[in-house]
Amino acid sequence: MDIRQVSSQVVALLTVGAALSPSKSESTLLKAVEQVSASEEGENGDSLTIRLGNLALAQARLMKTSGELGVEQTRRTLVETVRSALGEIQAELGEVERMVEAVDAGEIAESEIGDVQEIIEFRLARIEEIAAQTRFGGDALLSGVSVRVMTDPITEEGFEVEYPEISAESLGLSDLDVETMDSGEALVVIAEASESLESLMSDVEEELAIIEGTMERGVSELGERFEALRSSERLGTAEETRWLEEIANGGGLSIGDLQVVLSSLKLDAEVVSFLLK
Repeated sequence: MDIRQVSSQVVALLTVGAALSPSKSESTLLKAVEQVSASEEGENGDSLTIRLGNLALAQARLMKTSGELGVEQTRRTLVETVRSALGEIQAELGEVERMVEAVDAGEIAESEIGDVQEIIEFRLARIEEIAAQTRFGGDALLSGVSVRVMTDPITEEGFEVEYPEISAESLGLSDLDVETMDSGEALVVIAEASESLESLMSDVEEELAIIEGTMERGVSELGERFEALRSSERLGTAEETRWLEEIANGGGLSIGDLQVVLSSLKLDAEVVSFLLK
């Protein structure tokens, strides 16, 4: 692929960009495009063409890293939603355990056991409610069903998550009744449920730590990509500056106007391959 083909690609990209800039009329931008296309192939033209290509390439890399960070941010928000819900569920189970311990210790009068059971049932209902309301994009996260989260509606890209079902039944608490079962046995059932929740919470915390580590690296990479983009925008020689100014001024544009257009463009795989040689 020779420099003329690269030039034609850049011109095509500028043509597309002409319709994307709200600051200048389409005809004015197209006039500048025509002047780029008609310019003689010389040392300055070739150098600037490649520089424009590098600018588009740096922009594409920046957008890719930014997009990846966006996906991780979505994933982190989802995981934080699950973590928050688990914390609330653990708090409710802690209240149930506290009341059963009071019964086991003989601190509750026989006549009040029924009232305690009603409170326990209320707490278990709250666990069910919290789990049912733990949603992301309308999908229940603690239902034991795989959930697909779409991060790009155009390409339909996304990721899948699946967490175990959380309910009184899944935790083994549906038959918890201090009126009919031994309080010591009830405490064993609660301890098993608590252990299951702690294990799930540990997994969620680990998942969140991995995501945050990935995001930290991504933010650092984003800074590097941005600097690469800024570097690609800088003109390397006085000849290049004059060459671009002639084109810009001839079309009634400024250098900044052309850079605004270029900021939304990408090169195809063949051009990128050429530029990386």
